Amino acid sequence: MTKLNSAYNKWDKFQLNEAFDELRAIKKSSFLEEFGIKDHVKRNLEALHKERENIFCFERMVDLFENARRRGDGEGKYDDAVARLYRLLEYIAQYEIFKKNLSPTFRDKYEKYRNQDGKISLGLRSSFELLKDLDNPLGKEFFKEIDMVKKFMGLRNRSILAHGFNPLREKNYKEMSLWIEAIIKKTLIKGFDDLRKKVIFPKL
Repeated sequence: MTKLNSAYNKWDKFQLNEAFDELRAIKKSSFLEEFGIKDHVKRNLEALHKERENIFCFERMVDLFENARRRGDGEGKYDDAVARLYRLLEYIAQYEIFKKNLSPTFRDKYEKYRNQDGKISLGLRSSFELLKDLDNPLGKEFFKEIDMVKKFMGLRNRSILAHGFNPLREKNYKEMSLWIEAIIKKTLIKGFDDLRKKVIFPKL
């Protein structure tokens, strides 16, 4: 049981390689069968394997969402949860840009984002702006909801974990969580709820 707790604790801290190795080492342990979580752990291992093999995958996207839910719904740490949801928004844009191989040399408009290493590094808004310019559905949806985006960016920026001093409330986290979930379902993952089952932690 200690090893099981250790594996999920590492996963919760984004230490995916260590979590995978520890779960794989105990996947045939009899106590998993006794607690009725053997199949659950098997699904978790499948998701972790995908994340280890590919930085940009739906499993990692949904995993970030579930990590935020554990902070918000499970622990009442709404600033932590919103920080993770904000990172999820960034990841969603990065996923689309990577998938479509849009990162090399785009138009002059994005040259100002080139860093010292010669790579173009885009922030949240500019990433979605690029997607919109390229007629990507996700980019268009982002700017269609721009008032909501500005609201959440303002909340996040005023958070004590960003640039401000105001603790976020449950309603802030809930509204942002539902909004991001809706965007993911509408533009990216039709089987979102089924995929969530592969990254949700088991309960004993």
